[in-house]
Amino acid sequence: MLEAEIILSQARTAIDLLDRLSADSQWAHRGSGYRGALLRALDSIHEFELTARDRQTEQVLLARLQNLIDASFDLLEKAAMELIK
Repeated sequence: MLEAEIILSQARTAIDLLDRLSADSQWAHRGSGYRGALLRALDSIHEFELTARDRQTEQVLLARLQNLIDASFDLLEKAAMELIK
């Protein structure tokens, strides 16, 4: 369960950072989409936790969330690189 907690924490961090993207940035629109997808993924995991616990389903949901986190941090890195150019 420790792995799941780390992934959930990373998702919350990514959501917070995506929310801070400047509206003037070319990355803001894409960041908004990733932020929404992360929020929906967190909701799915929360709903799953309230119902039956199926290990395979949990792994699929966490893998999907991890992919969104990775894509979000990639976007944030590109946005940061734009700022320092």
